[in-house]
Amino acid sequence: MQKKVFLWFVLIVVLPSGIIYFVVNHLLIRYVTDQQIANNYQLIQEMRKNLDTKLYHYQQLTMQFYLNGQAMEEVSSELPIMDCTGIQNQLDSFVNSNRLVVSAFLITDKGIVSSGTGIQGIERIHQELQPMLLELEGRIHWSDTYPLVTNFGLEDTFFFGARHIRQEQRPIATLMLGFNSIFFEDFFQYTPFEENQVITLITPEGKVIASNHQIPEAAVRDTPAGTKGNPYVTLSSLSNASDWEITLTLDTREISGELTYLRDMFNLSAILYIIFFLIISLLISHHLTKPIHALTWAVNKVGEGIMDVQVDVNHIDEIKQLSIGFNAMTDRIQKLLEAVKLEEQNKRKAHLQTLQLQLTPHLLYNSLNTIRWMAQINGQENIKRITMALTRYMRSLSDIDSEYITLRKELELLEDYAEIQRFRYTDFTIMKEIPTHLLDACIHKLMVVNLVENSIIHGIADIAEAGIITVSAKADAETLYVTVADNGVGLPPEVITRLTDRRPQPDDTPSDQLSAVEEDQHTGLRNIQDRLHLYHGKDHALIIESTEGYGCCITIPIPLRIPPAS
Repeated sequence: MQKKVFLWFVLIVVLPSGIIYFVVNHLLIRYVTDQQIANNYQLIQEMRKNLDTKLYHYQQLTMQFYLNGQAMEEVSSELPIMDCTGIQNQLDSFVNSNRLVVSAFLITDKGIVSSGTGIQGIERIHQELQPMLLELEGRIHWSDTYPLVTNFGLEDTFFFGARHIRQEQRPIATLMLGFNSIFFEDFFQYTPFEENQVITLITPEGKVIASNHQIPEAAVRDTPAGTKGNPYVTLSSLSNASDWEITLTLDTREISGELTYLRDMFNLSAILYIIFFLIISLLISHHLTKPIHALTWAVNKVGEGIMDVQVDVNHIDEIKQLSIGFNAMTDRIQKLLEAVKLEEQNKRKAHLQTLQLQLTPHLLYNSLNTIRWMAQINGQENIKRITMALTRYMRSLSDIDSEYITLRKELELLEDYAEIQRFRYTDFTIMKEIPTHLLDACIHKLMVVNLVENSIIHGIADIAEAGIITVSAKADAETLYVTVADNGVGLPPEVITRLTDRRPQPDDTPSDQLSAVEEDQHTGLRNIQDRLHLYHGKDHALIIESTEGYGCCITIPIPLRIPPAS
């Protein structure tokens, strides 16, 4: 009982508590993760607004070129590029008015005017940007980043804001503002990101323009973000002022790691809680079950036959255990009786299986002799027929657990057996007189076959005229009678007497009833008799009618049982 109390405590308290803990822990981590993702999405939206504000500011800054009449006249005039002071002054104002603009270029058919940091290879970049600028007339185009070298030999990463200067609806020059890596350092400097947040600017083609950290390799592989194989979650927002996309990559493991302390404290509390209640359960169950154990021990001793056992019952509730002890004793007696009964049934079944197995070698021996005889005369088709019949017969015999079969199935076995025997005993006929409604009646397996075998081998084998074996059946309200009659030599009266008087006693030996020759000749009849006695009692026995020289008639009485049609 102490074990039961402990087990019930585990099932009712400990197990549900553990399940609740894991569910709450999972939901808590999921909630915090979702909150972190929502907060970071708000952050990336603010960053996108900040970037758009900066880019729109520079787009508006480039509009000042249109307000500079001198510069606009110099672009379309024949004045040499070196004498275009209005253009130069305007470019200088771009560079000097904003600390992030490190260079400014105006590229015309006459040449290039520049201000600020000179950059090598600006002509190549100008050519690359022309297709995009033609599609964005009236807007500024923000390029990818380029690793470039200044005129002073300094290497840095640059990007450009470029637009066409138009006059009369056609481009007459290209204005380019150059920004180096300080622009992104300034952009990320005022963003309140954390260590587990990777912020990037990328182009529509997926090229990374800038990032505050190195992008984790797992965050850019083919596995979808946020799945079990990839713990990274990527949030994104598209800039309205450019084609750039701002992405923020989070490592969900680090988000859940923030709950480590709280989770560890919760785990420790849960463990202490379980240990405490386990100890309390053991103490209480021990206190409650100690007198019950003593009373149970006394009842068990009485059940074993020891009557001088005294027990002091201090609690009236424990008297109930007396009834439980008595029930335990009666249950034990019942189980012992059932075990004895089951053992006897197993012995009986084993004996029946042995009786069945005794029949098989006789037929197998005769069949194999016939096959060997046919092989000597090279009768190939006959060998095929007898082998097929033997195969069907042996396949049915292999199901030893099936004691009963229908009379219809028994007659099919009889046909196979007769086909085999006709190759050795050619001059006999089997006639069947079975009412149709009895074909589905149940009968013990091989009983009819064994009677026919007895008629063929011991009845008609040695007579001069043709042998006739008749198998018939009839029934009354309770009993099925199956009869096998032949016109053979019959049975001597003393053999009939010994067969009908035999009873299945375990200590019987062959010498007690029949001679050694008779024992070998009438094995089938004796086994049928034994099976009838074992299954249906001594009142069910073979009915043998025979006169020497005038045939034999043997009837099997068996309780009538016709299973319902399926």
